[in-house]
Amino acid sequence: MDQIVATFGGLDGLVNVAGGFKWETVETGSVETWDRLFAINVRTALLASQSALPHLLGRGGGRIE
Repeated sequence: MDQIVATFGGLDGLVNVAGGFKWETVETGSVETWDRLFAINVRTALLASQSALPHLLGRGGGRIE
């Protein structure tokens, strides 16, 4: 985020759209798959949001989706 702010002069919002998917049923799916998908989808969104938040607050607001 620091490099983005340095390059473009600020940050107004963040859209968390990166992610992954693997088709498994709950019945036969593995906990390892759930852990990996959680890390890809939820953890990535959390870390990106935490990184963006100081820049958004520093500008007086913004939006995270």
